[in-house]
Amino acid sequence: IILATRTNTAGVLAWTFAQLCGDEVKMARVEEELKSTGCFEKGMGDVGSGKQYPHKEFTYLDACMKESVRSYSNFLQFRKVMKPEGFEVEPGKIVPQNALICISPAESHHDEEVYNIG
Repeated sequence: IILATRTNTAGVLAWTFAQLCGDEVKMARVEEELKSTGCFEKGMGDVGSGKQYPHKEFTYLDACMKESVRSYSNFLQFRKVMKPEGFEVEPGKIVPQNALICISPAESHHDEEVYNIG
């Protein structure tokens, strides 16, 4: 069992494998990718074995993990408005220069106008 928040590596792995467990086709693709790289060989990645996981070859698993971050992250970004004229959020409403704003990538990733997975 992996216990963690949604914003760290263990959390990303937990969400990724939770999603993969619900989709046999995607899980089979990840398993095949892992097998094809030889990472199930005895001693692969063991301390002192001299062998390393070929993590750069895990392109599909990497894509699955990135999708988990996109879908489940509660990460917030804080930014300072740098433009001298401020930042117009909608017609007539301007956030002034040097104001601190909070941006939620997850919120924009679930907005079909911004990120349409159609």
